[in-house]
Amino acid sequence: PYVYVQATRLSPNQVVIWRYQASGSLSNPDAASLTINPASRHTVLTVPDNAPKHNGGTLRFGLDGMLYSGIGDDDVPCNAQSLSSPNGKILRLDVSGIPAGPGGAPPYAAITPVDNPFVARADTTARLVWAYGLRNPFAFEVDPATGCLVIGDVGNESWEEVDRACSGGMNFGWPLYEGPVRLAVSCASPDTIGLVPPIYAYPHISPGWAIVGGPAYHAPAGAESPYPASYEGTIFAGDTWRSLVKHIVPSGPGWALAAPLPGQADPENWETGAAWITHLEVGPDGSLWYTSLESASGGPGEVRRIIYYPPSVGAPASPAGEVRLAAPRPSPARGAVTIAWSLPAPARVEVALLDARGRAVRNLVRSGGRLSPAGAGAAQWDGLDDRGLAAPPGVYFVRLTAGAVERRERLVFLR
Repeated sequence: PYVYVQATRLSPNQVVIWRYQASGSLSNPDAASLTINPASRHTVLTVPDNAPKHNGGTLRFGLDGMLYSGIGDDDVPCNAQSLSSPNGKILRLDVSGIPAGPGGAPPYAAITPVDNPFVARADTTARLVWAYGLRNPFAFEVDPATGCLVIGDVGNESWEEVDRACSGGMNFGWPLYEGPVRLAVSCASPDTIGLVPPIYAYPHISPGWAIVGGPAYHAPAGAESPYPASYEGTIFAGDTWRSLVKHIVPSGPGWALAAPLPGQADPENWETGAAWITHLEVGPDGSLWYTSLESASGGPGEVRRIIYYPPSVGAPASPAGEVRLAAPRPSPARGAVTIAWSLPAPARVEVALLDARGRAVRNLVRSGGRLSPAGAGAAQWDGLDDRGLAAPPGVYFVRLTAGAVERRERLVFLR
C-alpha cells in the first residue's frame, strides 16, 4: 500500500525517490478518505543534483512490476553517455524487497533487478540503467499493451524527440546527436556504442520548446468516450512551451506524423490550445487527459481532458432502454436551439450548457429533487448565459444528467 514520489530537493541538492505508506479504504477504487503518512517516508534512491535544470521528473511502474525513473543529464551532456553516472538515463529499480516502515536509501544492490541490461558490470550504478543517451527525459509513459517506454527527450537548441524503448540497454545518442542531427561533440566514454535514432523528431522554429512524451493510446475496456479504432496503438506527445499536442502513427517499419483531420487548425499539430502541458495520459473514459502548469489565464494549474464526440444526426445510436440525448438543433445555430432527450424510466434530470473549457454557461433544467417522467423531454436555449447576457460565438457542449447517467452533445453557436 505504497505511494512513490520523485522530487527535486533543494537542501541537500538531490533528485530523490521516496516511498510513503497509504492507509484508508485501499480496496475501494472510489474511496476519497485515503491518507499518506509523512512519518512513513522511506528513501529509495538519491542522485546528486549539481545544476538547477535537466532533472528528469517521471516515475512509472512497468508491466513487469519494476519502477522506472527518468533522470536528466544535470546539464553535463557527456553524463548521458557514461554508464557510471545515473544522469541522462532511465533507471529501472526493483523496490519489492525494501522493508516496511521508514528508512534511508538501501544499497544499489538491494534495488537492482536481476535482468537489467548491464547487471554484469562491476559498477553498481551501471547495473541500475535501463536506457541512456538522454538529455532530459522529463516525461515518459509505459505502453500498457507492449510494456515499451515512450520517452519525450527535451532537446537543446534545435530538436525535440520521441524515443521508444522496448528492451533494455538502448543508447539514444545525446549529446552525440540531437534529434536526427550529428553534433560536433565527443565524449570520453567507452559506452558510446549502438546509437538508436528517435522514432520521431521535430525541429524548433522559435525559442522555447520542451517535449512531453507519451502516452500510447489504448481505449480502456468499457470506456465511455473512446477515440476511433484508428487511434489504437498510436502515440501522443505534447510540448510544454508551445501548448500543442502531436499525434504519431505507425508508418511502414517506422513512425510518422498522423495525417491532419478535417478542421484541424494546424496540419503539424493535432491540438494547439493545450496550454502549459506537463503530463498526458489516457483516462478511464478513453479521453486524452493532461495536466497544465497553469491555466490559459495565468491562474493555478489544471487537469483537463480532450473528449471525442462522434458525428451524429438526431439522437445518437444507443441500445433500447438507454438514456438518449439528441444532437442540438440547429447546429451551427444563430438563434434558439432545441435540446431533446428521452428517458427509459423516471429520473432526476439536469441539463446544462458548457463552454469549450467545461465551465457552466447556462443551467437550462434543474431537477429540484423531482423525478422527470419516462419518455421524451426537451428544452430550448435562447443564446443567453445565466446572467442574461449574450453568450459569445464558439463551441459549446450540452450536458444531460439523468440520475447517475451523463450524456453530452456538441453545439456550434454563431452570431
